[in-house]
Amino acid sequence: MKRLLFLLVTFTALLPVHAEKPAWVCAIEWSEEKPEWVFVYEDVKLQADGCYRIFIKWEFTDDPEKSMTKQTWLISPDFDMVKVVKSVGYGKDGKVAYSDDEPYGDWSYVLPETFAEGVVNTTKEILLTR
Repeated sequence: MKRLLFLLVTFTALLPVHAEKPAWVCAIEWSEEKPEWVFVYEDVKLQADGCYRIFIKWEFTDDPEKSMTKQTWLISPDFDMVKVVKSVGYGKDGKVAYSDDEPYGDWSYVLPETFAEGVVNTTKEILLTR
């Protein structure tokens, strides 16, 4: 009985250590007008300044030159503004085609019915499931 109780306590204590790896969550689905996918990585981090750091992945299914782009974004604490701090594009061969720091400059407001709004809303959903 003691052995069973010990195993049960040990298993319960180690359960959080083997938590699932973060996954990509779809923010924008492929459409005829915009033939690309946009995903947000579940590993959302709250920074010391109150902003959220997220990773984005764009997949281009019908582009003959590029296959995907990965970006690092910051989202303001009130979810009204975003800033792209890093962008790396990959060719169809999987090799890095370009890399750019702060490709769009400073902070931008999130406009309704845009990719940024979809990404911010998906990030909020990820945070609510924690």
